[in-house]
Amino acid sequence: MYWSEVYWGEMYCQFKCCRFSPSANVPLLAAGDADGLVHLYDMVERRVRHKLKGHQGQITGLAFSPDGLWLMAGSSGMGTGDLWLWSTNLPHQLLEVSSARATDVDSSAHEMGVYCIQFSPTFSDGNSDSGNGLLLATGGGDNLVKLWTILPHARQNCRIKLRCKLEYHTYMVTDCGFSSDGCFLCTVAVDKRVLIWNPLNAQLLQVLERHQRFISSCSWNPFPNRARRNARVLATGGNDKNVIMWNLFVRGESDMECGLPENTSWDLPERGFGQESNIPSEFFCPIAQEVMRDPVVASDGYSYERESLHKWFLSRHTSPMTNLPLTSLQLIPNRNLKTLIHAHMEKHNQTKQENETPK
Repeated sequence: MYWSEVYWGEMYCQFKCCRFSPSANVPLLAAGDADGLVHLYDMVERRVRHKLKGHQGQITGLAFSPDGLWLMAGSSGMGTGDLWLWSTNLPHQLLEVSSARATDVDSSAHEMGVYCIQFSPTFSDGNSDSGNGLLLATGGGDNLVKLWTILPHARQNCRIKLRCKLEYHTYMVTDCGFSSDGCFLCTVAVDKRVLIWNPLNAQLLQVLERHQRFISSCSWNPFPNRARRNARVLATGGNDKNVIMWNLFVRGESDMECGLPENTSWDLPERGFGQESNIPSEFFCPIAQEVMRDPVVASDGYSYERESLHKWFLSRHTSPMTNLPLTSLQLIPNRNLKTLIHAHMEKHNQTKQENETPK
């Protein structure tokens, strides 16, 4: 195997996400940075073709349309999250204002920021010229999943239309993904839940609760599991050191019912201190995802590792959990939590030593 490395971008850029165009006819790579810029990289000419400006917060979500002709970018910052639609043929021209001013959206795409964006690969055959438009799913820090109709060739300010809100998650939505046939939408969140939806009628089909900590990613296998009656295969990864593979069996194509008679999980290798699965999730710092040694409470009411929060404040004065501006940078030691963590870890280490002692 041979790897060829190509570096691009400036040293001052802190990139938050990147996406390749799925179309060979549009050989582009999009990368979003913390300053609200979307960098369009030409894979043939190997240079930055354009820098798309306009977002008020850091770019936290990117998605190309299936034909590669349109790019949707989402941001988070200052308590809001917006959606901007760009043409890859005319990226110098902003083809949609932020969703705060778009049709059928009250104030913003997601009040606490946009964290994931995904186009349906099959809706209208993935053709942006279709009169039915394209189907888009987004997830955000407001615990909501939203489905949108994207009409690239409609008149100005009517290109992003809200179809519906999918309400079930109780914490921020971290990732979403359509199955290769477009029949299912998977959403995952910090609430440890995996949800399976029918994106065409907004019906919740299945709630999967196997992960012990928050879930950060999901992905559909584009090929069915022929050894399991052509089951659709879904993988989810979480902070509990597990990647879980689910076999989804459709009992009726008309109502999109699905069953999960079995699943397979892999335990990932241990990574550093405090990754054992029996440690309560409340003991982990939301920033560093490590067991806290010196927990402090910020003005947003959440507890963090002191050192991690100081590093966070070097570049921003917002809450790591909500993205809202903090009313104060004062930190209060959480002595009760520190005592609980210390007692738990002592008991854990003692039990571990007893199990390792030969009998």
